[in-house]
Amino acid sequence: MADKIVSLYIDDSSLNLLVTHGKQVKKWASVSLNPGLVNDGVITDPTQVANEITQLLEAQKAGKKLIAGLSGLHCLYRLISLPSLPKYVVPEAINREAERLLPVNLDEFHLSWQAIYESAQEIKIFLAAHPRNATDALIETLRLAGVEPNLDLAPLALAKVSNKKTAILADIRHIEADIVIMIEGVPELIRSLSIPAETDSFEGRLATIRDELERTIKFYNASNPEKPLDVDVPIYISGEATENPEFNKALAEKISYPISAPSLPLEYPKGFNVNRYTVNIGLTLRLLSGGKSDSSKVNLNIQPGVIQYKTRSVFKTAVLPGIGVGVILLVYLISQVRSATADNSSIKTQISNTNQQMLLKQKKELSLKQENSDLAKQLDELEATNKTLDSIYNSFSSQQDMANADLRAVTNNVPETVKVAGVSQGNIMWTVNGWTPDEAALLTYVAKLNQTDRFSRTIVSSMRKVTEGGMNFTLILLK
Repeated sequence: MADKIVSLYIDDSSLNLLVTHGKQVKKWASVSLNPGLVNDGVITDPTQVANEITQLLEAQKAGKKLIAGLSGLHCLYRLISLPSLPKYVVPEAINREAERLLPVNLDEFHLSWQAIYESAQEIKIFLAAHPRNATDALIETLRLAGVEPNLDLAPLALAKVSNKKTAILADIRHIEADIVIMIEGVPELIRSLSIPAETDSFEGRLATIRDELERTIKFYNASNPEKPLDVDVPIYISGEATENPEFNKALAEKISYPISAPSLPLEYPKGFNVNRYTVNIGLTLRLLSGGKSDSSKVNLNIQPGVIQYKTRSVFKTAVLPGIGVGVILLVYLISQVRSATADNSSIKTQISNTNQQMLLKQKKELSLKQENSDLAKQLDELEATNKTLDSIYNSFSSQQDMANADLRAVTNNVPETVKVAGVSQGNIMWTVNGWTPDEAALLTYVAKLNQTDRFSRTIVSSMRKVTEGGMNFTLILLK
């Protein structure tokens, strides 16, 4: 029998369990949760939710090994391009870029990343930051349930159900939704949002999803003016909202892109509600394909011990102290060489003409030559290490003039009605936070930045209405 795969997804209102054998759906179950046990994607009562999970697994005889999905609410994603670096420097470079680019306190987030492209010149990284409180609460809950988990993010699982490498996916559940724009197998833009209770009606839910889809597509096209989404890029709609057969039809009347349900590569019996278990299916496809997907290049396991945590600085813990230790060791080795030479001279003056004394002299001379050879080899290795460190520091310092020019471009092109509250700089990216009275003013700013030729792409990362007269925004400027 083909290997069994068990997937579990927990949202604010329910537990969804799916069991497959190979590509065949065998069991499925959904259990409602009492209000307050999970709030905004965070499990607030791990003990009670663990009890519900245990009962569900026992009822379905599903076992204790599974893949679980974490809600995408409050998660952040970035595509990072780094110059080709030694492997031991890459984690530090990613953490430094995350500190500069993400408008959050990284102490409150776990970082998980994957290199999706490498060449002799650059490394492209997909970075996901997910809240520690939500991640740790899910892990604690599964531990209390005696589960051996494998964790993924719901939007990244959704990306694996795409029929094509370039597509738009929207999974609309009762209380939350995920929207993913896939470009050549990479989820370049992800939005996860809570659906207010007052939009529970058909019309309210339709209007909310239509507005969010239009806003997401508009942001992507504005951030990628050289290559906007073609009008024939498909939108794949899933989730409980699509259980109403009129939903997709009504949405298609408002959206210019073709809309359909995804074609899932699983066999399932009659009566199986595909839309309720779309995230579970994406989780299953990740394990079924061994992490290799025809549609998505991203395959992250976000549980502790697998994710790339924020590491101690290589430059603080290795390079700078290493230089100090290297200098001390160099002085010590030189003194040892000099001492050995003096000892050799002293020995020569003390050797008698007897055969026994000559033999003793020869043995000591051979020993000293071996020591000197070893010391010379260590000196050569230290010199090579220092040259490598010099090269790394020179590379970083040479970017200072470019950074100053980039900063002038960012500040000199701000429209009068737009206010910039903060600017942070990375080696290859800038983050600009501020306030705008409307979308038109922000898009004018984006257009001016693109005209400077200082940046290869300007991305509108977020835009959130804060008052009746304006919105906060975050821009990502790629070098």
